[in-house]
Amino acid sequence: MVARYPGKDLTDDPQPPELPSSPSALESLSVPVLLISGEYDLPSRRQAAIELARRLPHAEARRDSMAHHLCNLDNPQAYSFAMRSFLDRHLAAPDAL
Repeated sequence: MVARYPGKDLTDDPQPPELPSSPSALESLSVPVLLISGEYDLPSRRQAAIELARRLPHAEARRDSMAHHLCNLDNPQAYSFAMRSFLDRHLAAPDAL
């Protein structure tokens, strides 16, 4: 994954997040969504997660205080715990997916 990543977003001027502008594109999703961002990620990426959490009706947002963008590599224990907790909660619910 890291070898395939060109890193242009780190060297070019920051761009605002490109989220769908149609009100129903995100707001109509009925599946649960987990958004995990790192405390030390780029501000534009943290802002994108905040905006997605605001617009997605069943979103849960977490920020890993010990990670950058690749939370699963920076803090694998916290990432795995967040994923397991989210999946346990939503897969146990009969109408979750």
